[in-house]
Amino acid sequence: MAIALINIFVPVIYYIDANNVYHRLPFSYAYYVVEFIYLFYSFFMVKKYEERYGKLGFFPLYLMIGPIILGCLLQAVFYGISLIWVSLSVGLTAIYMSMQNEFSYQDTLTGLYNRAYLDYQLEMAAKDSNSHLGGIMIDVDYFKKINDTFGHSVGDEALIDVARVILFSKPDQAVPIRFAGDEFILIIKGTCEENLKKVVNDIRNELKLFNEAEGRQYTLSLSIGYALYDVEKDNTDTFFKKMDDNMYEEKVKKHENGEIR
Repeated sequence: MAIALINIFVPVIYYIDANNVYHRLPFSYAYYVVEFIYLFYSFFMVKKYEERYGKLGFFPLYLMIGPIILGCLLQAVFYGISLIWVSLSVGLTAIYMSMQNEFSYQDTLTGLYNRAYLDYQLEMAAKDSNSHLGGIMIDVDYFKKINDTFGHSVGDEALIDVARVILFSKPDQAVPIRFAGDEFILIIKGTCEENLKKVVNDIRNELKLFNEAEGRQYTLSLSIGYALYDVEKDNTDTFFKKMDDNMYEEKVKKHENGEIR
């Protein structure tokens, strides 16, 4: 705005000659530089977001980049129109709305996806006979004891730690979900039983490393069960039940071995 005002008295961006013809001056292209700085900064912010929460599920990056590049090209080609700031506003609005949509599917405590997003994923899988969907259910052992002994704030810390263990051990294509309370689910597309076993083993290794390295007041213990989603036979309830039954079977064995009291 300040430069535009200055331009009225000292032409630095454009001037209009005696024949009322508009002419751009070299400094006008500084706006393109600013535009692309905003573009790269926004791209950087998206990547930082993905590092923390995982890949955006509802935001194709072209929704942000497309309007900005189109606005720049049109303004560069056609004299007398100004589209840079309009296109920038459209792009930033798109990314803001998309992130708001993402947040509606996220658990506020752990940053993982929530039950609503799980239902969405399963709805999509039910329509795709080739999805080869697998799920891993994870339950925190003696979580009530952690809450009762150390307080609910430490209990929240334990849930955040479990989320970290899951994020650090999961494959890229896996979607981490806080299912309910102290239960978590990993949804993995294009998988098989062997891959699910490997992910379970990776979670156990990461958990062991966490307990050895972090020095918390508590020791985290997880019971884990996995299942494959059969498009022809399963629905949401039967899929959950298979995971839950396998997880509960492990929990029972821990009780029998005295690992959980």
